[in-house]
Amino acid sequence: VWAASEAEGTVSRVDLDGRSVQTLDIGESANGVAYGGGSVWVTNSEERAVFQINPDRLGVVQQFAVGNGPGAVAFGRGAVCAANTIDGTVSRIDLASGETKTIPVGAAPTGIAVAPAAVWVTSEASGTVLRIDPRSGTIVQPVSVGNGPTGIAVGEGAVWVANRVDGTVSRIDPATNSVSATIPDVGAGPTAVAAGHGAVWVANSGNGTIARIDPDAGRVEERIPVESSPNAVALVEGNAWATTLPSLAGHRGGVLRVESRPLLCDC
Repeated sequence: VWAASEAEGTVSRVDLDGRSVQTLDIGESANGVAYGGGSVWVTNSEERAVFQINPDRLGVVQQFAVGNGPGAVAFGRGAVCAANTIDGTVSRIDLASGETKTIPVGAAPTGIAVAPAAVWVTSEASGTVLRIDPRSGTIVQPVSVGNGPTGIAVGEGAVWVANRVDGTVSRIDPATNSVSATIPDVGAGPTAVAAGHGAVWVANSGNGTIARIDPDAGRVEERIPVESSPNAVALVEGNAWATTLPSLAGHRGGVLRVESRPLLCDC
């Protein structure tokens, strides 16, 4: 499991048993992290770059220049996509050619996810999700969702969007490019979402919980307290892993492994 620390300018590799952590310094403002194509990809907003990291050697292979304020990053279809919050653009790096395409998307792109036929981008400022054609780089369809959309994920037959201000999750049907359901009362300040293995997982930074949604029923089945402020979530081998920020209750922050039972590992 990989996690970036913006404050420390590092990216860490956490073994799945939670007993070993290795850290690589990549300079100030390490931000989003994604895995794909045999590499780890980390955005660095200070450098305006995406770093390619060899996961075995834990070393930087190369870096790609992108836009201003890169944050969220995703991998898919042989390319790396980074959301440049300050520029209002998405940078798409084609790994076969090494070329970078800049796609204007408007107000402050926040989250990004790659599907087989589309790149999906949230805009917290406009309350929309943009569907982008990865080949042409054109916006196919803007979709209005809840208030303050941030995290986004593709899986379980849909696109899932965490609406931070509303405390809801929007389910977008990619066949119609429209919201097919809104799951209410997910938690306070949902900021990140992951989908797969028969569930949708949501990190609620406002009340220190991870919510598990049944994608078929369209409702929250469980809320797992983590005694800290989770700000990202990912699925690895059927388990949900969340990064957390320190909380007023005293938890130091870090990486947590959770499943549909109480907390298993705090590391």
